[in-house]
Amino acid sequence: MPLIAVVGQSVPYVDDTTVSPAIAPALVLVGFLMIRLVAEIDWRTPEHALPAFLIIVGVPMTFSIAAGIGLGVIGYGVVMLARGRGREVHPVMWLMVALFCAFFASDWLEANVF
Repeated sequence: MPLIAVVGQSVPYVDDTTVSPAIAPALVLVGFLMIRLVAEIDWRTPEHALPAFLIIVGVPMTFSIAAGIGLGVIGYGVVMLARGRGREVHPVMWLMVALFCAFFASDWLEANVF
């Protein structure tokens, strides 16, 4: 435990901010473990490729894991509808599509309506 306390300490930085040096290597390792799985995605089928791409691009572009996953869930619903396979999608997935649409609409409504 004392070693973790030393390595995990926050280090003073500029203007009363701190950085944690132990976080960067952990994030690099997590990124490596996640990117290995990209090779197993079937990029030839739009039902798999588009949602995976939207999640992979959406998370870093929006700085939000929830928003990236939401883009993938909505993308999956759109692709399945466009390919005429909407009935194959489980009702819980359609509920998730609706909830993520509400999640994205809430920000827009706050910014433009309320």
